[in-house]
Amino acid sequence: QRSTASGGKAGGRKFVPGHDVLLYFTAGPTFTHHRQYMAYTAAYVAQRFKHTDESGRRYRLQLKNRRQYLDESKGKPVSDIWTDTHPINPMAKEKTGYPTQKPLALLERIIRACSDGGGMVLDPFCGCATTMVAADGLGRSWAGIDISPKAVELVTRRIKQHQGLFRKIVHREDIPRRTDLGALPRYNCLPNRKALYGEQAGNCGGCRTHFEMRHLEVDHVIARSVGGTDHLANLQLLCGNCNRIKGDRGMEYLRTKLQLT
Repeated sequence: QRSTASGGKAGGRKFVPGHDVLLYFTAGPTFTHHRQYMAYTAAYVAQRFKHTDESGRRYRLQLKNRRQYLDESKGKPVSDIWTDTHPINPMAKEKTGYPTQKPLALLERIIRACSDGGGMVLDPFCGCATTMVAADGLGRSWAGIDISPKAVELVTRRIKQHQGLFRKIVHREDIPRRTDLGALPRYNCLPNRKALYGEQAGNCGGCRTHFEMRHLEVDHVIARSVGGTDHLANLQLLCGNCNRIKGDRGMEYLRTKLQLT
């Protein structure tokens, strides 16, 4: 939950946006999740735990007058509405100027909940480095990816400021290659051509015109020059004209040139 001061604006024919939504994905039925707790509010304690024993410990009465003591070591289990991770104060030390920057406390809660100590955290769009700083502070290994060279500078500077020491950071500018695919056949082999022809129903992946298989060429969706591999999911069939126009560029270029939606 966030206040209007953090970006919500009144006006128009809709309610003022007052919250952000976190999407939660897992790679399978087995995944890491640690229940999180937040401190009890004074109002919650006063309302729920009205009694105090001779030692000063607060408790409430249950069935048959059994006492349930307040366990302040854990706090209240966190629900799916978070009201204690407040927007970044414009004058806060962690403020970097990135318009999409999230509070450090928010990323710390996500990392605590979804990873183990000593585990690995990946942020493929690391931007202003908040995920990296949170992961480093919680004893996780981490890797960040970003298209902007400024992100590398921010990661280094913020970790140094936050931890009070300089951690060795490996900065890679090369394109990592996949090593989990094993030996792959040549990208334009006949089995690949037949599989792609069936998937595309004989149509060019660019102009969508139908061709006989011998008139279609195997093309990389993501060019090998920028990290694309020869696995089938990264291949498509294009007619000769579309393949020449696209070259080693992305499909966005081809669609723009062909004025496709």
